[in-house]
Amino acid sequence: MALVMGLAASVLIVPALEVEAARAAAPGLEVRGWRDGDDLGSLVAGLLGRPRTLAVEKRHLTLAAADSLAIWVGADRLIDASHQISVMRRIKDEHEVACLEAASRFTDEVWGSVLAQLAAGLSTSPHKYDDVLRAFK
Repeated sequence: MALVMGLAASVLIVPALEVEAARAAAPGLEVRGWRDGDDLGSLVAGLLGRPRTLAVEKRHLTLAAADSLAIWVGADRLIDASHQISVMRRIKDEHEVACLEAASRFTDEVWGSVLAQLAAGLSTSPHKYDDVLRAFK
């Protein structure tokens, strides 16, 4: 996921499968989807033009990904916006708090169900818990 911010507009870029959920979660913000194999660099460059400087969250990028991103969009340099993004994430509104509470309840419920089925000698096959996961869908 990426939030592309330019002087004229901001666009949220998410995997194509998440477009509708992102639009519902961020009304008023333009949302664009991308699929595996799409040229993400061209999409970002089309939204931003060819910026000389690109602000990124460096702690979430490998060096290879950062270099590729700079090349894709034609930026001369990347600057770290981690602190600014962290500040924006700190303060939660009522909707975000409600979502966090719901996610916590769901996580507790799933974890409790998994713990109830754990026993010595139990297989760690990834398909072992398919029935548990289906119960929560």
